[in-house]
Amino acid sequence: MANYEEEVNFVSSQSPKERQRTFKKKMYDAGYVQVTVWVHASQAADIKTLADRLKADRDLTVGPIRNEATGRLQKLRR
Repeated sequence: MANYEEEVNFVSSQSPKERQRTFKKKMYDAGYVQVTVWVHASQAADIKTLADRLKADRDLTVGPIRNEATGRLQKLRR
């Protein structure tokens, strides 16, 4: 419990810029990179779900994607 309280006090004593820097360093040290991408609004929820699933389970891989107009599967990587 003391570690949690120390961490909360440490975080609350930082400026927003310092908190962001600390968070980014923690994520980078854990092997993550930040990705920003523009997608159509209708696809945003799918992209977020995909990113969340990939982050939660590092053993997952992305497979084929489906063209909704034709119903055909397409390779993700060409």
